[in-house]
Amino acid sequence: MNTILATAILVSTALIPIPAKGQTARNTTINVSYTERYYTVTTQTDRMALDIDEHTSHFYSENMKREKEIIDSLNNAGNVSIESLNTATSSCTNGQSWHIYKGMPKNGELTFIDEFTPDEVYRYVEDMPQIKWNLLEGDTVIIGYRCQKAVAKLRGRQWTVWYSPDIPIQDGPWKLCGLPGLILKAEESEGLYTFECIGVERTDDIWILPKSTAYTDCTATEYYKFMRRRLEDPIGFLTQRSGTDFKKIAVKTYGANALQKTKAEFIEYYGKE
Repeated sequence: MNTILATAILVSTALIPIPAKGQTARNTTINVSYTERYYTVTTQTDRMALDIDEHTSHFYSENMKREKEIIDSLNNAGNVSIESLNTATSSCTNGQSWHIYKGMPKNGELTFIDEFTPDEVYRYVEDMPQIKWNLLEGDTVIIGYRCQKAVAKLRGRQWTVWYSPDIPIQDGPWKLCGLPGLILKAEESEGLYTFECIGVERTDDIWILPKSTAYTDCTATEYYKFMRRRLEDPIGFLTQRSGTDFKKIAVKTYGANALQKTKAEFIEYYGKE
């Protein structure tokens, strides 16, 4: 896996044109679009993108990218109200706030970034996951690409995926990677998380987030514990962060049931469960 994206990405298939002789790897950057269906405490959907160049890939929400572009455009125009911002971004507010960079800051590493708020951006770096894939019999076709089947476990979740040897890139949605072909579809065994490719195309550049001065560096385990508190005990989480006793407010407004903790599902688990 340390060579996850060191492999040249000159894709020898009619669906992605082969670069002309003399073109650089930069000209072979591709964008892969996925639909995502996921469950934490409710079921939601998103449209995700995987930008891949010679050494790095970036997996992110296209909805969140569009929202950032709209906000930047309105801010540049000046005289922006909260109402106008909410109206302009109403169609793209349900995107995932996190980003995954494979091969960054160096080959064999992965950087995870979550823009919790504009002023609170969490970041951790970990080794690329060493996934022990079991290649299975069976094939299918996804958006015109011949795909083969594989299964593996990753941090408490079992995944069934379909990958295409016709696109010889060891990458895929989320943190999934390491197969002899791009993963075009991934399904978690309980049906809580699915990613399915809906398009592959050449692009001019890979989207890199602007550097933030507000990074809160942490470990993957620390981030996971933070998210558990946020999702499973939201009232206690807000009370702890703000110093305001939201417990009394919640009980007064919604009754005693407002303090009940929620069982959240996570795409991966760190530490003992």
